Amino acid sequence: HTLKNFREQRPAKNATFRQGKSSKPSILKVDQPSELMKFLIEKLTDNSRESIKRVLKNRQVLVDGVVLTQFNHPLQK
Repeated sequence: HTLKNFREQRPAKNATFRQGKSSKPSILKVDQPSELMKFLIEKLTDNSRESIKRVLKNRQVLVDGVVLTQFNHPLQK
């Protein structure tokens, strides 16, 4: 996705999650259509909903290389 595509709300295929500045990012592959928050909750079972909301707010989630804070961003396979 390009920044233009991000603004048009096109579904994304990959999400990168980084918890903490020094931690190595986790790359999560989308295996079925979903919204970003639901996808992160399903994949990051050791994290609370609040901690996932916090990393979104802190701009620590990239989708197809673009930082996202919008919890309902569409993802697709």
